[in-house]
Amino acid sequence: MTLQNKAIFSLVYQLHAADNEINIKELGFMREIADTLHLSATDLNEISADPKAYVLEPPPPEQERMSILYMLLFAMRIDGEINTNEEHIVYKVGLQLGFHELMLKELIGELKSHLTTRLPDDALLNIIKKYLN
Repeated sequence: MTLQNKAIFSLVYQLHAADNEINIKELGFMREIADTLHLSATDLNEISADPKAYVLEPPPPEQERMSILYMLLFAMRIDGEINTNEEHIVYKVGLQLGFHELMLKELIGELKSHLTTRLPDDALLNIIKKYLN
């Protein structure tokens, strides 16, 4: 398994652990992400034992970086709550991935405004279009 996939999962894990509790929805989301990234149970145990040991190297292709950002945005929202620790993690990683700080703030704000309602299909894409050429 690639170190990059472990680093991506580690970010999702850290995001879910940011409120000191990982609930059933978050566990389900993490299982889906682990499957998508082809991580084994051993990989998951290693990551959960020391999640900060895995450092993300931003991939050059914008589409890959955007996929990581989307994964984190939806991970942040999955439990119906967004706390400041989660916002900070997504914002910090988004900057590391090379995205505009105002875009990140707008994306997080959009998610926060739809915590109890359905997020419109094009809501995040409309924000992203304003910042990417």
